[in-house]
Amino acid sequence: MFLILKPKSLTFYKVEAVLPPSNKTLKEARGYVVADYQDYLEKQWVESLRKEFEVKINKKVLTKMTKK
Repeated sequence: MFLILKPKSLTFYKVEAVLPPSNKTLKEARGYVVADYQDYLEKQWVESLRKEFEVKINKKVLTKMTKK
């Protein structure tokens, strides 16, 4: 059992068991897997766009958009 003190509050926690480290199941890790795959696909897509198209920056427009 341990205690956490916060301003104007008091919280007690009772730890009933400490589980040994283990691998997550696919169901538990699904969100992480999907997010990583989406990041991978986005990087591949941006890379293919950069190969296909030239990137030009209009400095006048950029300076108008940024705050000073």
